Amino acid sequence: MNLWTVEELLQIKIPLHMSIAPDERQITYSLKTLDEEKGEFRQKLYRHMLDGEDGAVPITYGSSIETNPEYSPDGKWLAYVSTRQPDEQDEDDEEMPLQRLYLMPLTGGEPKCMTKELGPVHQYHFAPDSNSLFLLTDVEETSFDKERKKAIEEQKRDLTHEERSVTPRRLCRVDISSGDVTTIYPRDYGLHEFFVAENGRQIVFVTNHTGLNNDEDELNLYVLEAPFAKHSTRTDSPQWHKRALIERKGACHTPRVSPDGSQVAFIAPRYEASEHSQSEVWLVPLDGSSPAINVTEKTGFVGDVMDLQWASKNSLLFQAEQGLYSRLFLLSDTDAAKNGSAEVEDVITEPCVVGSFVVHKTGSTVVYSAETETEPPEVFLWKEGMSEPQQLSHWQKPWRDKYRAVVQDYHWQADDGTVMEGLLVLPRESAENEAALGQKWPLIVDIHGGPAWHTTKSFTQYLNFHWLSGLGYAVFHPNYRGGLGYGQDYLYANHHDLGGIDYRDIMSGVDALVAEGLADEERLGVMGGSYGGYMTNWIIGHDHRFKAAVSEFGIWSLMTDFGCSSARGWEVMYLDRYWEQQTLYLERSPAQYVDRITTPVFILHGDEDDNTFIANSKEMYNALLEAGKTVEFVHYPREGHGFREPQHKADEYRKIAKWFGHYLPTKWTEQPAEVMNWRKVDDSVQARVVGASISTEYAGVGEDFERVVVVDIETQRMTQGENESASTSSAGTAGSAQTVADSDSPADKKDSKNLTIANPEDNEVVLLWSGTELYQRPSVLAEDVISPLGWTVPDSSFVVEGTSKLVLYANTTIAKIRLLFPADWIQYGDLSETVLQIKETNYQIDAYL
Repeated sequence: MNLWTVEELLQIKIPLHMSIAPDERQITYSLKTLDEEKGEFRQKLYRHMLDGEDGAVPITYGSSIETNPEYSPDGKWLAYVSTRQPDEQDEDDEEMPLQRLYLMPLTGGEPKCMTKELGPVHQYHFAPDSNSLFLLTDVEETSFDKERKKAIEEQKRDLTHEERSVTPRRLCRVDISSGDVTTIYPRDYGLHEFFVAENGRQIVFVTNHTGLNNDEDELNLYVLEAPFAKHSTRTDSPQWHKRALIERKGACHTPRVSPDGSQVAFIAPRYEASEHSQSEVWLVPLDGSSPAINVTEKTGFVGDVMDLQWASKNSLLFQAEQGLYSRLFLLSDTDAAKNGSAEVEDVITEPCVVGSFVVHKTGSTVVYSAETETEPPEVFLWKEGMSEPQQLSHWQKPWRDKYRAVVQDYHWQADDGTVMEGLLVLPRESAENEAALGQKWPLIVDIHGGPAWHTTKSFTQYLNFHWLSGLGYAVFHPNYRGGLGYGQDYLYANHHDLGGIDYRDIMSGVDALVAEGLADEERLGVMGGSYGGYMTNWIIGHDHRFKAAVSEFGIWSLMTDFGCSSARGWEVMYLDRYWEQQTLYLERSPAQYVDRITTPVFILHGDEDDNTFIANSKEMYNALLEAGKTVEFVHYPREGHGFREPQHKADEYRKIAKWFGHYLPTKWTEQPAEVMNWRKVDDSVQARVVGASISTEYAGVGEDFERVVVVDIETQRMTQGENESASTSSAGTAGSAQTVADSDSPADKKDSKNLTIANPEDNEVVLLWSGTELYQRPSVLAEDVISPLGWTVPDSSFVVEGTSKLVLYANTTIAKIRLLFPADWIQYGDLSETVLQIKETNYQIDAYL
């Protein structure tokens, strides 16, 4: 089977932030990619001509990140936000803003920075006449403010004043020709987003006035009107002025003014608390002459709205989370919708999970990104009159032959008779094995966060289920009550009942899988992140069937989370304040059930997580450790709520695989290759260990070589058709490895493969010792990495020391290599506890008899 590697999952390209040109002949979008050399994710802009077959071409380059492209209404400019600094000398200046606005002329030429003197650009829109841009940026910092800030830091008088350190924002207008900046709304701590009406003289913006997370449900809509504006409520004002449009409890966001300027569509929760209220489409007259109307509720629509755009003056296209999908819907008559007589229609009939979308102002063209449970995201085009959407991009073509699990809807009955829904992912043992049924699988229950979220039939899960299935596990994703996409009652069901109805929903699904013979009750694992981490912590304190658990950035103590989190309002929404519900807070905290936990737990968290604060995981680790439970804890620097850096993400995947592989092994759990057995290093190289010994024969090389561990290996480039079960016979002629320094190379050097030796930054050949050093705490995950001192070939006295590269040429010659490692660690370990790792492939080490 062509299983996914962690590196391949990180290399999947993700299209984002799309824009359609006014003439509908081209689109531009940003593409998220992995910069393997720097170990960072990048976003670059790509242009795709719709009237040709050339596909997408890059239009930005270098190490900067470009996002949020937007065409000017006259089609002359493409604007975008970039981390590129306008002056090279500012590239390493940490005080310079990381979000600058650039304009690229579509007729050709160098992009120009429009915000050299401004702070970071949080959002922007072109004015309808294309002569200027409206920007949301920080309030201007004077030279005195900058010098004062610098002096405070140098004198070590700096401090953080909790909830008083928010930087105020402003709305500006920038003239494209002159670059002149005019502030039109000078100061607001809570400025969140804005939208410009077609007349260019009215702006609808969102603010809660504080900018604080816990005031999210105070986000409301306001209108900013130009001086002497015709449609203004104050035609006598010489300044842009603000008036309230919507003031209600419950976060209002994503305002969109209709093309005729008569009304504003926006998203807001049905009730006051956004966390457990269905997100709906609302309409309100721009002049505020009548109250807002919840039009999706009027139509009886079930689903949570995430984004919306006008398709015409009285029709709306919106994206909503619904069941196992995220779909595009059309509300074709907004006037009829106000009295409940309009219908909501599916725009795309083929089931998929829509990421982002954009509608041309004519309403006749829609471009969107979408994925399925088996295919990563691509870009699609839908035009009026099309029988089905057209796929524009083909970024995922390299992955078509990779392993795909069997992914299917799964329904079961909860303990109160409610029919539940989720995803069941089963290993595919062969290309023909469509159902993969008829046997009991080791099962991992992977629980989504939120709880106001849901699992969808999308490829890009936080932890990819095709990869997890490739390790030999069935994976169960339950959409329990308290999650969104199933209606208001479903979403509200776990209010004041965290760890109650949601827990019973999940466990009834596990019980159903066991009863149907799909899951092996003796081989169960559980994991989740955020609220999924809370549920994992809760489950292992209430059910002893699970052999292993992984808790990622979850909640351990509800009081601790309330006290430390930047989003204490989450607890208030679900449980009220803790001094009002102290018994409930304690009863529903996993921390109360330490003595009941028997499952080995692996905890992961980010050091900078201010959502579910890391104190949760530290308290959990200390409590379990003190109680004598099996627990390990890894936390990553610079990471917030969920891990984003590629190297951390890769480490997260590998450690989770190792944890489950140890406590919940499957027939596919990879064991180190035995001595004299070939094992693939990558798609074109295989290797095997011949034997190992402790030797003093290289003492003459230097002091470090007086006593070394010698590991003899053989490597070979594989011919087409060879695979992991390559013959253990020594086919081919014996040869030796060469260093990169060789000047005379065979003809096939252009197709050579390199192995890096003894490079601290990129060492591909190491010994891993997994034993426990005296006095150290036992660990499943800890490994001492022992780097080679150098290498040689058998029967040679010449040793290559330090950093070097082994070159393997594209022929079938077997290269015999002798790796030399320091032997000082043998005083507390032995070879039987050691494996040789070449890249990500492990080999047993046995001493020569």
